[in-house]
Amino acid sequence: MIYETLSKIYHKFSSHPLIEKMGDQYLQGFPWDLQAARRRMQRQLKVRDTAHAAIRIVFLLQDPFNWNVMRPVYEAAKKADGFEVDLVAVPYEVTDGGDETYRMLVELYGTGEVLRADTKDGWLDLKILRPDYVFLPQPYDQYLPKCYRSHVISEYARICFMPYGFVMIHNTVSVGLNGRFCRNVAIFFADNPYTVHLQKDRYPANHADGIQKTVSVGYPPLVEFAHLEKTRHRDLLTIGWTPRWNEDPALGGSSFLMMKDKIPAYVEQHPETALIFRPHPFLFRHFTETGKITEQESKEYIQRIEENGRMEYDTNPEYKPAFAEADVLVSDISSILISWIVTGKPLIYCKASAVFNEYIQPLTEGMYIAGSWEEVENYLDMLRRGEDPLKKKREELLQSGIVVFDSETPQRILQVVEDDYRQGQN
Repeated sequence: MIYETLSKIYHKFSSHPLIEKMGDQYLQGFPWDLQAARRRMQRQLKVRDTAHAAIRIVFLLQDPFNWNVMRPVYEAAKKADGFEVDLVAVPYEVTDGGDETYRMLVELYGTGEVLRADTKDGWLDLKILRPDYVFLPQPYDQYLPKCYRSHVISEYARICFMPYGFVMIHNTVSVGLNGRFCRNVAIFFADNPYTVHLQKDRYPANHADGIQKTVSVGYPPLVEFAHLEKTRHRDLLTIGWTPRWNEDPALGGSSFLMMKDKIPAYVEQHPETALIFRPHPFLFRHFTETGKITEQESKEYIQRIEENGRMEYDTNPEYKPAFAEADVLVSDISSILISWIVTGKPLIYCKASAVFNEYIQPLTEGMYIAGSWEEVENYLDMLRRGEDPLKKKREELLQSGIVVFDSETPQRILQVVEDDYRQGQN
């Protein structure tokens, strides 16, 4: 596949300053692109049909790992009066098999509830569904078929977007909230106040004119993580480990090479512990393509994990089960950290030069911060002894309201959509 070839080239040379600069410029776009996006949304607002009673929403999913963000809103819309909902599964080239997204959604909702994007006649034309709104799960148009890219959909529907990953550091914005995508988003459901200000500062005229809207009404997946129950290895200290794939220190770096042998060895040496190893889906591909490890070494490493009855290699698109079983998380910077923080359980954060944004920074007071394996090991030893001096601080931070999570978030999101739709009727 063309994408896979380009991806290998990028992973090999992405650290080169020129390649990095070119990639950043591509993702942000040019001023004339912004004006073209504004004109598209203006035209769509003028001609959109708001005469029908039910609001038609299409949820489009490509990467199974992103469903946890949209799922609460989709399920709320299915139950709510006044909404007609379609769910479309798009094959994801990065994963093997092609049908993984479709199979997952069918398993959850049945064949009658899921539309395949790849039909025998080509890509499904979303326009035949006559959507008023299309929820897109990720800001990476380059991975999508051209007919599903944000600038195309914005010609005939209002695009809604919730970041698939909670924005925690400044340096990820240029990619995770890139301008080529965000300029086409009509309603941006921000994960926190930081991204509200970011989006409004980027497009002040569009927000002033009502062409774009950015609101913060809560982050849908978080409420499910507040009341998790452990079901296995209850007598063991289960360590969750979620290393990143990207080694760039400015983006948080990766602890994998530093600890790939240390953590399994720790669990092997301490029979009162267990391990759930849940790397980023790109991790092994990245480290093999960059020559840091071989494919054979990757296979042998996974085999080492899987052959130990107290260790598990977790590839489940849903990370909630892993978070339910883990008693402590060892992690690099990651968008899923916010979900772990909501559990109230201890976090050992492997620090790098990445700087948390001002919204997240106060939460570091409840983290055990480690800059080396020795510090990680000391914290694990402490927790094995039943000592957790930051437990009370974590409880105070969760009660402070820094993180918004409650069961009404999906309903608030649907209300924003309904209000936007009704404004079009006036």
